[in-house]
Amino acid sequence: MLMEITNRVMAVWHWTTDDPVSFYTAVLALSTIALWIVTWRGIRRQSKDTRILQRAYLSVEPGGIKEPYDRGDRVHGYVICRNRGHLPARKLSWHTRTDTIQQGAEKFPIGEMSEQLGVLTPGTEMIVSAGTFFTDKLENSLFVWGMVTYDDGFGTRRYTKFCHWYHTKRFYGAGTFTIPADQGQFNDEGNDAE
Repeated sequence: MLMEITNRVMAVWHWTTDDPVSFYTAVLALSTIALWIVTWRGIRRQSKDTRILQRAYLSVEPGGIKEPYDRGDRVHGYVICRNRGHLPARKLSWHTRTDTIQQGAEKFPIGEMSEQLGVLTPGTEMIVSAGTFFTDKLENSLFVWGMVTYDDGFGTRRYTKFCHWYHTKRFYGAGTFTIPADQGQFNDEGNDAE
């Protein structure tokens, strides 16, 4: 069997090396196949690059801490979701929380996500309430954290985890307060994105 294959290969080799037109045709065929392979790889890479450049990207920034107009014993944390990509972010779902972190507790647990709905178009923002915090439990720091998931415009689910930190020591025992968004800082832990 091996001898038969070797004989056939040798016959094709002699045929192409003896006849210039056959040799040229064989080289042209091999070049065409190589060109198809390179073109196919380029198309795949370009498609991947286009998805990376064009997809929806959600960033989540501090939105401040505000007290409700009718209640002085609680505050709400807020976050600002911005679509910094070029396609709409669809089927938004999130979990947000405003709280202190107790020593020994899981740092920033993500609870049950909301129902997938809503669209955030490119270049727009959406303010999301991160829940209520009762000021009688106030300590030196207040955290606003959670996760936003979304469809990136190409049918892939993406997520952005966030954790913002507010220094509240100056408000300790003062009752009610408001902290502007620019006072929020990104915490060292809890921030991640895909």
